[in-house]
Amino acid sequence: ILLEPAVSYIHLLKNFYPPLLIILVFILGIVIPLNYYTYIQFFRPIHRLTEVASKVANKDFDVTIINTNNNEIGRLTHVFNKSIAQIRAFNQMNIDKIIVERKKLEHIIEQLVGGLLIIDPENKIAICNHVLAGWYHLDKQAIINKKLTDIQELQVYHDMIKELTLQKNNDTIHKKITLDLPEPGKTLVFQASATNIFTSGNTFLGTSIYIRDITKEHEIDQLKSELISFVAHELRSPLVSIIGFSEILLEDEMNQKLCKEYLSIIHSESSRLSEFVDNFLDLTQIESGKLSFNLKEADFIKTVKEVINLYKTQAEAKKIKIDTDFKPALQVVKYDCMLIERAIGNYLSNAIKYNPP
Repeated sequence: ILLEPAVSYIHLLKNFYPPLLIILVFILGIVIPLNYYTYIQFFRPIHRLTEVASKVANKDFDVTIINTNNNEIGRLTHVFNKSIAQIRAFNQMNIDKIIVERKKLEHIIEQLVGGLLIIDPENKIAICNHVLAGWYHLDKQAIINKKLTDIQELQVYHDMIKELTLQKNNDTIHKKITLDLPEPGKTLVFQASATNIFTSGNTFLGTSIYIRDITKEHEIDQLKSELISFVAHELRSPLVSIIGFSEILLEDEMNQKLCKEYLSIIHSESSRLSEFVDNFLDLTQIESGKLSFNLKEADFIKTVKEVINLYKTQAEAKKIKIDTDFKPALQVVKYDCMLIERAIGNYLSNAIKYNPP
């Protein structure tokens, strides 16, 4: 009695098993292809779109989605590929433009007369032009991305950066730097200017140092100082004599002979002073190219004899004899009488002054 329901159930199952199996096979035959079709047509393209979008977000524009569908996903893929192609073209155009601008900048840097050194925020050398590398005998390619502290020859510029860092403001600092060359007594003088570089958002980008060769200016300044010292000395000596003897003449009563002697000294020193000023003015005119000549035909021998007569007394005082030997061909020539008189006068004055009696 107890086994009767179970037997009935088994019998019933045997009767329905073939139809159920057919239904199950039919369902699986529809569901599996449908799922595969859905995956191929929708899920796989969407997954591929997600992967490519992630790469594009990471600035990888060399990607393309292979599209074989003609549905909405396919059209979306086509639009996405077109957008990526436009972005890739725009990006390449920007890269080409950046390359061109960089080459222009490199050309400008290499054409600079002075030296240029740019240090990045990590204290590494970002740019060093050939002028600076040449001064310090460095391989500019070898020192790029090297720490500035590792280049012994450039330590002075590291000190400038430290000094710039200590400043509260962002003003440019200037420093005079000397570089001794291998040649004895040869030294280069530089004027270095260092300034920090910031973006518009005040982000620190590094330090720029421009170095200008001011050796010639330095030498000119030294010559100016020497010239001023020389002129002051040459002016002081006759002025001291003139002032001293003038004071004596004004304060003391003396005989005519002594008075004449003092006046002669004053006249001599005044002439010396006037001669020096004239020579100095002639020199400045020669340097500026503005010296003009008043050329006239005159008796050259007569002019020379007149100048000799002016210095004959000084020569006789030192027991110096002035001999002349003129050629008749020099009788009448075209010359600037004043300049010739001054030139011969200077020659005779120096000859008498620096020759022993």
